[in-house]
Amino acid sequence: METHPAQFRDALERIEIKGAKRQRAIDAHTEIRACLETDPQLCEWGVHTVLIGSYARDTGIHPGKDVDVFAKLTKLDISADPKRVYDTVYRVLADKYGSRAERQPRSIKVLFDTDGFAVDVVPAVRMDQRWGIPVRNSAEWSNPDQHKRWVETDPEALASLATAMNATRTVNGQGAYKPIVKLVRQIRKHHHGAQKPGGLYFELLTYWAFKTNSVNGDPFAQLLAETLRAIDRQLSSGMPLIDPVL
Repeated sequence: METHPAQFRDALERIEIKGAKRQRAIDAHTEIRACLETDPQLCEWGVHTVLIGSYARDTGIHPGKDVDVFAKLTKLDISADPKRVYDTVYRVLADKYGSRAERQPRSIKVLFDTDGFAVDVVPAVRMDQRWGIPVRNSAEWSNPDQHKRWVETDPEALASLATAMNATRTVNGQGAYKPIVKLVRQIRKHHHGAQKPGGLYFELLTYWAFKTNSVNGDPFAQLLAETLRAIDRQLSSGMPLIDPVL
């Protein structure tokens, strides 16, 4: 079986976020986090920001269109009003960035470049042992049932799972899971572009392919082929995709 190791090394090198693109991401999220963590109201609410998303998990691919910042409000829980929380975070960003701060269903996007690069800020409050973020439908933010106003999540735990999974298979001493995720994301992007489901969906499909031992082998060629077969089986089954954190 021809495994094309040189071609896979080249492919992984090409889709890596590096150089000026990587530095742009670092500069942007550093600036945004400083803005949030110095606002008096957010400080009163115990603001603590962390990186989340594919950039934080090291599963993103070139050019790295966005960086996600999780604005944890450690002194608030789901009894808080989602509208007030969201509007306050938006106000802080709009005061600094003006029209570059755009409202999204439950996050605020701040544009940093003409090619569409942005930082997405997600406000979060405590929800038992995890975190709650506003539901997408803002009409539900006034629902008297707190659990219908907020959605449970834990993106930091997902990052930990990705790191642990990366150690379960190796190719020439290199963790294999994250490189395979990047290749799967690139394949999805090439064939489907902006269509849904997006990259995270396929990253979770890849996670379960590895988790259920559907993927074995040493060269990247074999691992990728078996991952795609496992993803095909999952999609063909019609079974719902489970968030491994929850």
